[in-house]
Amino acid sequence: MNALLILVPVSILSGICGVLIFVWLTRDGQLSDPEGNKYRIFEPDELE
Repeated sequence: MNALLILVPVSILSGICGVLIFVWLTRDGQLSDPEGNKYRIFEPDELE
């Protein structure tokens, strides 16, 4: 039972942190173009 007193708050805290990071990434635009990367490898590199 003593382990539950530690594990339950830690799991709730890690879940809240995961949700906050997900919201932060979606607002920042990191997840806006998931399909573009697989087509971007076929574009030629621009050499200077």
